[in-house]
Amino acid sequence: MTETDVEKLLSAFHQEHVEFVIIEGLAAVLQGSAYVTADLDLCYSRKRENLEKLARALAPFHPALRAVPDQVPLQLDLSSLRSGMNFTLTTEAGDVDILGEVTGMGAYEQIVEISEDIEIFEISCYTLCRSVDY
Repeated sequence: MTETDVEKLLSAFHQEHVEFVIIEGLAAVLQGSAYVTADLDLCYSRKRENLEKLARALAPFHPALRAVPDQVPLQLDLSSLRSGMNFTLTTEAGDVDILGEVTGMGAYEQIVEISEDIEIFEISCYTLCRSVDY
């Protein structure tokens, strides 16, 4: 995943006002780690309105389930997001993992409490704090 791809995805999420926190690899990089990541990992709010925003933001990137045969289509919409929790996706902008809950840490409401607001590509985003062990 290139910086351009991350910027495109974050711009789409920002434009739709999606509530999310950047977690895992990219969060570590944004905090100064030399860790190399090939995908974007997010913890997202499961509120109905946010699920609709998330689906709209991802739609232009044609998301598909990663490691699932092409014959299994994905209609990423409110219904599918409500039916699942964590999705590993391949998109035209790279791999994106969207998690409704982070094991051992909780849901978006708990994650955002321990995150900090940073600016990336001139976009304000929450990312998991330095004090959290990756």
